[in-house]
Amino acid sequence: MTISHVSYADTVIAIADLTYDKLVCLKKKEEILDEVIITPNSVFDFLLTSIKKTEEKLILPIKLNAYYKEFIKNNNSFIRFCDADVIYHLRQDKKENLSINGSVVGSRAYRIPAVEANEIDFEIISPIGYQKALKFYKPSKIGRFTNLDAPKKYDYFLQEYKKSYAVRVNPKEHEDGLFEANILINKYDSTVTSINFLIPEHRSHLTKERNAIVAKVKITSNSGYLYYSYTPGGNIFLSHSRLEYTLSVKNKNTDDLLSFISGVNIYEIPEDQEPFPKSKAYKNKSIYKRGTDYLSAYWLEKSLITLTEKEKKIIQEISNLNSE
Repeated sequence: MTISHVSYADTVIAIADLTYDKLVCLKKKEEILDEVIITPNSVFDFLLTSIKKTEEKLILPIKLNAYYKEFIKNNNSFIRFCDADVIYHLRQDKKENLSINGSVVGSRAYRIPAVEANEIDFEIISPIGYQKALKFYKPSKIGRFTNLDAPKKYDYFLQEYKKSYAVRVNPKEHEDGLFEANILINKYDSTVTSINFLIPEHRSHLTKERNAIVAKVKITSNSGYLYYSYTPGGNIFLSHSRLEYTLSVKNKNTDDLLSFISGVNIYEIPEDQEPFPKSKAYKNKSIYKRGTDYLSAYWLEKSLITLTEKEKKIIQEISNLNSE
């Protein structure tokens, strides 16, 4: 006799072995289902529902204590680094537009010797600086793949795991600015756990070149990783963000690739949720302009951010300088 269940492995038992009080234990299946395309609209609707449930649990307004770090590269050589201990205050207006302000408790800022790099304006402001590093606090703001007409431009794939669903989003149109994305969704309450998104290199040729004041600028890559966490009370907040943004900058004198990398780790939601006065908000758009100014070595305990090996080495060298 074969005992079957959708969630358990088949178990074969001889009839002769069966007794009135025999206990039969089934072994639970620990398998990943094959990836399937249900229909673009059904997976898309599931994704929108999950994002809506997530945003219903997001805390806004909110004050967050965070560690922020930023790198800038020129032609793949690191030329600048800064980090900071930041108190963020996020709120949204009646139109649900997100407003982000920050108060800087301490900061470090360094130039890194560039290897045969062309002359760069070191006052350049990162397009994903400390204020914009949390701009995707609401997952619906990430890309066009959450717009109501998105199934016309994207394919949606669903994969099931033991504790989560994964939705993969692929552009099906040759159009500027369309992300690929992977969204992990918690099975327990259908809220978003993490999002990876990018414009891959093989689609960078679709990006249009734009005329800036003194140069022609083109986005060659744009990517991010976001992780959402729960509070003890069951609410949700964006606890980790890493964004990367690379621009091709061309004029008569230069042809450079400028890469901007920013990361935020929320290490505490303070009990005092009163917004800080506007007078305490950091007015400059760049932490680099504040320079090195701190009272305690905040980076030793609060810098839980995903780093590449090269980034780790640079930060360690800078930390060694601080300890001398």
